[in-house]
Amino acid sequence: MKVRIKNLPRLEASEVGRPRYRMRNPILEGKLYQFRQPLWDVYAAIAATALVARTLFQTPAGGQFTPIGGVAITKTRYHTNMTQAGVLPSPQKFFTKAISVSYREDVNLADATRFGFDTLARFTISSREYLEIHAYKLPGAGGAYGFTSGIITNGLPERTNQFLFAGQLGEVIEQLQTVAVQLDPTLVSDASGSGVLTTIAELNVFVHLDGLLNREVL
Repeated sequence: MKVRIKNLPRLEASEVGRPRYRMRNPILEGKLYQFRQPLWDVYAAIAATALVARTLFQTPAGGQFTPIGGVAITKTRYHTNMTQAGVLPSPQKFFTKAISVSYREDVNLADATRFGFDTLARFTISSREYLEIHAYKLPGAGGAYGFTSGIITNGLPERTNQFLFAGQLGEVIEQLQTVAVQLDPTLVSDASGSGVLTTIAELNVFVHLDGLLNREVL
C-alpha cells in the first residue's frame, strides 16, 4: 500500500545535503548559514629591508602588527578580517576552496618577481600541512598584472584564476581549529647564488583564502 504525505516541500536533486535555509538569507534561530566570504591577511615590508618569514592569520583586526622594517600599527579590517588569533569563533567553520597571493598595484616589478619566485608558501590547519608550494604558483585572482616595463607572473586579474583545492568541499577548517599561512622568502638558493631578498620599494602582499563560511544565525 502506498502512503502519500501532503504538504511537504519538494526537494530538488541539487538540494540534497543542502537545506534550503543555507541557500538564502535565513530567519531560523539556532542554525548555521553558509555563504561565500574569503578570509584574508597581509604581508608587508618597507623599502630597502631584508625580508623574513611571517605567519599570517595570527593577528586579528584590532591587534598590533609591525611591517618588516617599519613601526607598529593597529590592524583594521583592511589588513585582515580575522576576529581572533588564528582561529574562527565558535560555531563557525570554513570550507577553503582556493588560495591566492596578490600584490598591491604600486609594487616594484623586481620586488614582485623576486618575492613570487623566492617565497615558499605553507598552508596549515591545526599545524597539519595541507599545501606547500612556491608563491608564484598561487595566482592573485585580481590586482596587479601588467606594467610598462614588464609583466608580473601573478595570473590574470580575474576571480577564477586562483589555486583550487581538490574535492567538493575543499579543505575544511572545523570549529576552533587553527589556520595559518606562512610566507618564507629566506630559503632561496638559486643558480646565481642569490641570497635573501631585500626590497627595492614598499611591499604589500595579501593572501586570500576563498571559500564558504558557515556562520550562526543571529
